[in-house]
Amino acid sequence: MKNQITALFPTPAYQADLDTVINNEHLNYIMNVYNNDVIELELRNNSSKNKNILENSIFNDLKKELKEHLKIYKNEIIKTESDYELYITQSWLNYTRKNQGHHLHFHQNCIISGVYYFQTVENDTITFKRPRVFNSFHFGNFKDQSNIFNCSFYSLPVKKGQLVLFPSELEHQVNVITDDNMRISLAFNVFFKGKIGNYEEARYLEL
Repeated sequence: MKNQITALFPTPAYQADLDTVINNEHLNYIMNVYNNDVIELELRNNSSKNKNILENSIFNDLKKELKEHLKIYKNEIIKTESDYELYITQSWLNYTRKNQGHHLHFHQNCIISGVYYFQTVENDTITFKRPRVFNSFHFGNFKDQSNIFNCSFYSLPVKKGQLVLFPSELEHQVNVITDDNMRISLAFNVFFKGKIGNYEEARYLEL
């Protein structure tokens, strides 16, 4: 008997290693923010008060490269010829120390979210939650082995200098880290501006 399994409607998690060189100027700025301008969250990681980090000129090269990968995401994943561009709306720094994590959450008022890793820890991951957990795989928790079809959560390995892009409605978290080193990441949100849809078909929108 011949059979096959087809993965229907997969959720994209785009990963890329960036070429931008992070130098001492960047690192000094990042640590200055950590020491002077963060929101302190008990038992969770810390976040920069500044939610437009990429507007600082020292990150011009990084921002330019991020925009190039957003073009790839649009052309290869969204695959649309509509006359619009993806742009970064907000960006901020996250700092996670030993025995800290980041709660399960999703990002509102955006269509794509991204994370760039300035510094990672051993066996670092970003963990995503299945959009709809209540399904036939979870009646009574009968599964003996987790796989991409039956899992409720999936941990994607990440490393220093790497970018991850994903749909903003996808819930994600950072598991509590046990490493003595600090995990430092840049998070950002993306929306679009331009023209989409067809005027004659009454589905035109320009932003």
